Amino acid sequence: MGEVVIIIDETKSSKLRISRCRICHEEEAESFFEVPCACSGTVKFAHRDCIQRWCNEKGNTTCEICLQVYRHGYTAIPKPSKMIEEEEVTIREGGGRRRRRLVSITESDFTQTNSVATFFRSLTFTVSYLSFSVFFLNHLVLKVFLVFYQNFWVERK
Repeated sequence: MGEVVIIIDETKSSKLRISRCRICHEEEAESFFEVPCACSGTVKFAHRDCIQRWCNEKGNTTCEICLQVYRHGYTAIPKPSKMIEEEEVTIREGGGRRRRRLVSITESDFTQTNSVATFFRSLTFTVSYLSFSVFFLNHLVLKVFLVFYQNFWVERK
């Protein structure tokens, strides 16, 4: 007798949908994934372990795409503040050498410095705006005076 070959087309008989984890990019059936936030489309699904690892890495449980806090009880390990250790370095300038010490700085120092920079940036904008306003008003007053002078004083003479 001859051989009988049975071909099963799994794509039509199976209702499994294959998706990709948005973190590790591994493809599996959607039943292996979670939907941790409000994202949709190709970034909707991810493995629970992948999401947890990502939360630990970045130090919070907020999705950086949709800005929603992840559901299903994910946790995050707070990141320690970054600190530059005090170190002495040699810098070569114009053929000579100079010794410099790096200053210790924490993340909170940077935030404070950044807010000071923001203050001065807004102050500069305000001064520029006021200078322009004074210039514009001065120009406008001069125009009104010239029109008044031409219409009333020149005609009366």
